[in-house]
Amino acid sequence: MHERLQMTVHPVGDTSTDGVLAVAAVLALEWAAPYADVTLGGKGPCIVEPDINAVAGLLRLKPERAERMRLAGRAALQVGDSEIHLVETNEGDWNLTEELDSWWATGVALEAASFTASTSVGHALAEILNFSRTDDHRAVELLENSQRWALEQTDHQPNSYRKSSAHNGSACFAKRRP
Repeated sequence: MHERLQMTVHPVGDTSTDGVLAVAAVLALEWAAPYADVTLGGKGPCIVEPDINAVAGLLRLKPERAERMRLAGRAALQVGDSEIHLVETNEGDWNLTEELDSWWATGVALEAASFTASTSVGHALAEILNFSRTDDHRAVELLENSQRWALEQTDHQPNSYRKSSAHNGSACFAKRRP
């Protein structure tokens, strides 16, 4: 059996923008640490709070998965073929009548024809949503930032757990069969 790093990403707030940032963090961590089990929400021994640098994790979505998320987001809003235009409030909410979980909010953001940002995370998200190619110089720079952020999280988690608890740090790892 092998030990795998267990990481749980918790959104920093309960707005739609916070949810999308949390999904981006999960994607960045999955890319940077394929040996880790990364989940969104819930409980876990190694908690990660997303940072604005993680937002480019959205660019790691494979086209098929992005399309499924777009369709799910559209279905969650029940808007048919209408264009989706998102306007973020100063608090990071989108003033939607539907309550969206983080994954659905990400699908809605990906499907939106426009996204008008108000927060710093919203502006970073708007920039990511406007990329049509991930080999664009700025996209590559942001991908490198998200990967650096994710690697810092994977390097930091077990050590910080060791320092902050009476355990030996192995609680961030779980035995897995090959």
